[in-house]
Amino acid sequence: WASSASDDIAPGGQFTLGGRNTSLFTGDVTFVELLQQDYWTVPLTSIMIPSSTGGNGQTLTPTAQEATAIIDSGSTIITGPTDMVEAFYAAIPNAVKGETVDRSLEGNWVIPCDTNINPQFTFGSATVTLPASVLKEAPINFTSHSTSHSTTTSSQQICLGALVSSSTLAGDSSQGPAWIFGDSLLKGTYTVFRYGDPSTGEKPAVGFAKLAGTETGTVGTGPSETLTSSITTRSIT
Repeated sequence: WASSASDDIAPGGQFTLGGRNTSLFTGDVTFVELLQQDYWTVPLTSIMIPSSTGGNGQTLTPTAQEATAIIDSGSTIITGPTDMVEAFYAAIPNAVKGETVDRSLEGNWVIPCDTNINPQFTFGSATVTLPASVLKEAPINFTSHSTSHSTTTSSQQICLGALVSSSTLAGDSSQGPAWIFGDSLLKGTYTVFRYGDPSTGEKPAVGFAKLAGTETGTVGTGPSETLTSSITTRSIT
């Protein structure tokens, strides 16, 4: 995996075949067995959004039909059922639907660029903390126009949230897994895609480990992490 050669800010990711780069993560890799093998599909158990002012935060529990998730290195953002995405942003202070800022942002969510909320996504027995630095896309200078009576222009810096509603119908399993977790998640965790070994009984699974180079603090009673490494890491074993 490598970023565009023209990108002189982020060094890109690292893709390891047949092993793991232990210098890039700390602790153990927690594996979650696949629900099905057509995709890297794992169970999504819960989403926890810590409170920015104290307290226990809010935990979202998906229904059985909303609890399937693809860990997808080919996707950029995170998509999920509309009801859960809206509940997620309801717990992020000052998050608003994109169309309330400008019609061209319909389908997106706008969150404060200085948000320090670090949500946790639990897949089976593995919990991944998504640092606030990757919960939002890079700040952009957005110019909106109004033409109700006269043309006016206003400019502001905004950040788009990394979660958006999926185009599939929430709860319709025939449309595929309810969630797709792309690079917005993978940038915040070390990920291992394990093929498994039928001869030993080892089953295919996705593993997660804490990235080296992250600092942990607190937001309310929940976790707060600042990502100091911009490397997206994944390996296949």
